[in-house]
Amino acid sequence: MDVITRPYDPDEGAWMRLAACRGQPSEIWLDPQDHASVLEAKDTCARCEVADLCLLLALRGDEWGIWGGLTREERRDLLGKSRNTKPCTPTTEED
Repeated sequence: MDVITRPYDPDEGAWMRLAACRGQPSEIWLDPQDHASVLEAKDTCARCEVADLCLLLALRGDEWGIWGGLTREERRDLLGKSRNTKPCTPTTEED
């Protein structure tokens, strides 16, 4: 019997059943100030087969916590939406 496969649609949520984080305590994903938790979460994401889909979903919104191996701030930086970004102001050089 042939098996037909198709990419997981992040909107379907079926991919979450394959996530390496499934069943783990949510605390490690939600506190970016706890360095040990961030490292544990990123390690889990690094070995997850659906981390790319997880990151894609998080990039579509502004999810809190670690998704796809990146913190919220890292995702904002990736998209150029950092809270620390200041508007560009043109400078002129005087001769």
